[in-house]
Amino acid sequence: MIHDLEKKVMLESSRHEKIEAADSTFTGADTQTVTDLWFKFWLEPKDLESPLSLHLNDGILLIKAHAGAPQLAPSESLTFTSTQW
Repeated sequence: MIHDLEKKVMLESSRHEKIEAADSTFTGADTQTVTDLWFKFWLEPKDLESPLSLHLNDGILLIKAHAGAPQLAPSESLTFTSTQW
């Protein structure tokens, strides 16, 4: 896939609020080849209350299908390794 740098990358909530990427990183095995694209977003707690979709080029990818983030106690931490949360 080739990423069109002229098109914005955004997350969209089910409330149709769009959040632009705050930062992007392009990496590869050498300086001539890009194999990884990293996009960073600043999210508020309200942004995690609904499903999220990533808008990249002319496509849409569902990132988070369920509403709400898991509740944690103040000193508790969890590591998520699934893409189906």
